[in-house]
Amino acid sequence: MKRLCFFTILTFIFCVGGFAQTPSDSADSGEIVECVGITDDDIKNFCKNHEAILVEMENYDLLDYDADSNLLMTDDSQVKNDVENMLDKYGLSGPSRMKKIEVISLGYAYALALQEYEADPQTADALMQMGMVPDTMFQIKVHPDDLAVIKRNFNVLNETFKM
Repeated sequence: MKRLCFFTILTFIFCVGGFAQTPSDSADSGEIVECVGITDDDIKNFCKNHEAILVEMENYDLLDYDADSNLLMTDDSQVKNDVENMLDKYGLSGPSRMKKIEVISLGYAYALALQEYEADPQTADALMQMGMVPDTMFQIKVHPDDLAVIKRNFNVLNETFKM
């Protein structure tokens, strides 16, 4: 059941287009992914407060993100400021707290994908044949320093995102 949930989530992510590559996203473009400076405390506080964060984000109607516009699908600078302040209230260090949530989610998805691919090589082979390769899907979006912190805190994140 856990694997089915994982692959359902992975498929959903692809359908939404969250990992659709544009030339600026491509590893071949030569661009270096920005390190957002995720800390162990950021992850601990995100996990501790994730339900409250989701509720507040729903209140702002901000659960639709656009990575090219700093995640928030609004031009209202006051809303962006309010959301950053809300995330500060829940212990995410600044700046770019919204970006940190995106990177934590992507990094967790990458670590989970690697774990699931290792646990079920036959399904992994089928997915890789369809172009669903974790390294190309996730690593180009997450700086190695941020990914190291995420992997170090994988168990805490896994408990938070358990279905």
